[in-house]
Amino acid sequence: MKFSIIIPLYNKQNYIRRTLESVLSQTYTDFEVIVVNDGSKDNSLQEAKKVQDPRIRVIDKENGGVSSARNRGIREAKNEWICFLDADDIMYANCLEEYKKLHTDYPEVKVLCASIDVNIKEYPSLDRRYVVTNYYKANIYSEMRTGISLLCTDCICIHKSCLDEVGVFNPQYTHGEDLNLWDRLQAKYQFAKSEIA
Repeated sequence: MKFSIIIPLYNKQNYIRRTLESVLSQTYTDFEVIVVNDGSKDNSLQEAKKVQDPRIRVIDKENGGVSSARNRGIREAKNEWICFLDADDIMYANCLEEYKKLHTDYPEVKVLCASIDVNIKEYPSLDRRYVVTNYYKANIYSEMRTGISLLCTDCICIHKSCLDEVGVFNPQYTHGEDLNLWDRLQAKYQFAKSEIA
């Protein structure tokens, strides 16, 4: 399994180095990182370039919004499994390893969802991996139990063939562009979910 981790970057100069360092701490190491600087007006681009690793590529483009930045990263991705991470978040060291375990358990599933943590975790992790049979019911249950959605852009891994089939992020959306993509994905594909944090 080879991963391409796409990080859209816009005015996150105080966070991007920490974010990249969290990616480089992965226990599973077969990945590339594509940072797409979306016309930042601060020193985000310079800060991203300070993190030196041959697996990191930094692309600089004019501002077009987060969807256009993620889509550019998807086009540039060399690997078959696409992950996303916001430029002010961190990726736990076992994240890619957990995606690999999900793929091993459910090799036919092409959309993988890891757990997301919050600053003050008030709900217990469940020691399970499973296939989501009804995305909307599972999402409601997740929000009732944890207060957060079943998945978000920081905890999803999508096989590139799925994006070829359903399309990428819609740049016309200023909000909810991720929900729009999840809706298109769930109409054609099953999701595998890990609740192990």
